[in-house]
Amino acid sequence: MKMQQLFLVTALLLCWGCNKKEGKGGDEEKPAIDKAAILAQVKATRMLNDYNDEGCYVYYLGGVATAPEATMGRSLSTADKHEGRAAFKLDYRFTGKSMSAAPEAAFLEQNWADYRPDLGFHPLGVSLWVKGRTGQSDALRLVLIQDETLQATRDQRAYFQYTDATILSSDSWQQLVIPYEAFTRFKSITGRETLQLNRVVGYRIEVVSSSQQSHTGSFLVDQLEQYTNYDPSFSTPQFSSIFIQLGASYAQEDWRAAFRACKEVNIDTWIIQYSHGYGSQNNISWYSNTAASWNTVEYPIIDSMVAAAEETGFKLIFGLYGGDYGTDISNASVYNNLYERNKIVLDELYDKFAASPSFAGWYITEEFHDGTYPVGWHKDPARGLLANYLQRVAAHAKSKARQFPVQIAPALFRGMPADKCGEWFKTLFQQTPDIDFLYLQDIGGRCFVDIDVDLPNYFAEIKKACIETGVEFGVDIESFQYCWCPDVPYHAKEWEEVKEQLLVAGLFTSHITNFSWLTFKPGLNSFEGYKAYLKANNLIN
Repeated sequence: MKMQQLFLVTALLLCWGCNKKEGKGGDEEKPAIDKAAILAQVKATRMLNDYNDEGCYVYYLGGVATAPEATMGRSLSTADKHEGRAAFKLDYRFTGKSMSAAPEAAFLEQNWADYRPDLGFHPLGVSLWVKGRTGQSDALRLVLIQDETLQATRDQRAYFQYTDATILSSDSWQQLVIPYEAFTRFKSITGRETLQLNRVVGYRIEVVSSSQQSHTGSFLVDQLEQYTNYDPSFSTPQFSSIFIQLGASYAQEDWRAAFRACKEVNIDTWIIQYSHGYGSQNNISWYSNTAASWNTVEYPIIDSMVAAAEETGFKLIFGLYGGDYGTDISNASVYNNLYERNKIVLDELYDKFAASPSFAGWYITEEFHDGTYPVGWHKDPARGLLANYLQRVAAHAKSKARQFPVQIAPALFRGMPADKCGEWFKTLFQQTPDIDFLYLQDIGGRCFVDIDVDLPNYFAEIKKACIETGVEFGVDIESFQYCWCPDVPYHAKEWEEVKEQLLVAGLFTSHITNFSWLTFKPGLNSFEGYKAYLKANNLIN
């Protein structure tokens, strides 16, 4: 598991906005908002923040640059919330001392990095639930933070705002619905910026003082959501394969029964995640008679799998060495060492099993991603070294007399906007002509993804990159659930959860695998539900 990178640079708070052109409430007249009309158009939604947990994201809190003595504090309210487990209670204090003509303001700010939303997808607007206090006269300002370069410091970003002057005076929960066209430029670098939703990198919830007097106040916020009008028409997709992660517990597995069970639901191919090692187990071979110098333990599991696959007419795609890139990803020797080990494993697998009718392809095991934490391949030299490494391994596979397709399965961390992510994959694939299939890990088993908003947006852009470079686009669905924040222990998903992922993947490809057999085998709800789904759609008898 990879965790979202969290940076807390509190020293920047006092200088925020120092070099910006600043307005008191925007430089354009806001159009009237027809809340009912907007809600009538809403289809797919994405939760930007449910405010159920304090520790899942990093927040900046304080007074704006012209009101450095103003304060903002937050706490978790479990007794009073609109929905879910909790809401955020925001307590603020104004001193009556502003350093400019603008009124004092205090804020809570969240910036997005990996696992980001992309507001440019079928955009309608945003919704926030707010509860104030009777008699409170301060204004609420929601700010969208824009960075066209995706590299600017916080004081070099443009800001677009919407202000509601009365919502903080209500002591009941109120829904604030804001179409994107109602946001106006508020803080600017050039004075010419327009709102580009796919370059919004975060938001602020601000409270703006209504007087020049010292005073305090508080309010609650809950359920900040992204509204879209995305409304797809689904087909009835099927899984084409399944991943298996080998371990010693499979030493006595009945592979014939496993393969037959899969064929009963039209799955005839497994992808073996690795044939040698994996992380701390990199001294283990999962096939017999290896000559690898680093090996100390071997299990003839793959030998048994191949024999069973031949008997049952099953197909196997062979993962290679289960190494790891580590954190020194700009060091060429890291990739050279991985290549040499993968070359040895590939040669042995080819000599032992390539003549088998069950042999269906290669899988380069080491996973990479489009994110930034703990390291990322966004820029050279890391990006070029990664591409060169993948191509070397794939080219070696293609040098054999019998050639098989080469697969990779990087993880979708959404470390950049969808269009930029597509461009990144295109650049990578332009340098890897011997890669045949991309099985993009949807990361649907983690808690930082929205299946029907995040995934179709990114799938479309990455599939476009695949088409332009001759790579087959596929999806690797996570059929498990495991989250570090909130703390959700590892478990197999229910079928209805997996079904949502399958339907979305089916909008873009018929090459759909899932990870893994451990969470998608006979007897589990996800597997039995899938079988019922196939029967209901007349895909099996």
